[in-house]
Amino acid sequence: MYRYDFQGMVNIHCNTDILEKDFAFFHTDNSYLPRIELYIDQINPPENIRVSIGKSYLITDDGIFFSYRWVRPVNLWLRGVESDITRIVGTRMYYFLGNLVKSGYELMSLFRAVFTLKLLRRSFCLLPAAVDFSGKGVLIVGISNTGKTSTTLSLMSLDKESKYITDQFVVCGSNAICYGLPNSMLISRSAADDFQIKLGFSKTVKSYIKSLASWLLTKKLVNNKTWVSPCELFPRENNA
Repeated sequence: MYRYDFQGMVNIHCNTDILEKDFAFFHTDNSYLPRIELYIDQINPPENIRVSIGKSYLITDDGIFFSYRWVRPVNLWLRGVESDITRIVGTRMYYFLGNLVKSGYELMSLFRAVFTLKLLRRSFCLLPAAVDFSGKGVLIVGISNTGKTSTTLSLMSLDKESKYITDQFVVCGSNAICYGLPNSMLISRSAADDFQIKLGFSKTVKSYIKSLASWLLTKKLVNNKTWVSPCELFPRENNA
């Protein structure tokens, strides 16, 4: 079991390592409310739902059951969104297919939506990226594939004293204090070439394979980017 404590705002329990990329710095033994529970497990359909070919839904007082009939059951329970404990449980096949088709079906997308709701109730919001540029906080806001990562890399290259906060999610409060999730950066091969980033042999090979797969299957199914830790890109003193 993995447990995380995000700045005393939200407690997270997870039975897999899928949150390690974002929350590895927040391990804890504590358990408190509000809490999000994210599990990959077997799910039996409720008795009062008839699962047929295609998508089936059941909306209850405390959540939503989703099922898609395929070679193996693709099931998901989302429960307790309005309560102190919100539970997201998906089957392993749901996790696999959600990552394949994307479009908001990924377990991580559901988790981020619930995580955002928990933060909003405490007067915090979730934004994409942030850099400490010359002693001033800079928020970089935009939808996917509009250049947030390139902008972050550009700011870091302009001022060697700048500090990397996050490239994915920064939590901002009404008091103008920001907390970053110090996760890895998702970098395309073209961005790596533009900023002279050495990906290493294995990541370079993977980036070429992803670029080819993305060209053949479209970016919707396969992105052409590679995860790179900020520790691989910037000196330790430039990581906030």
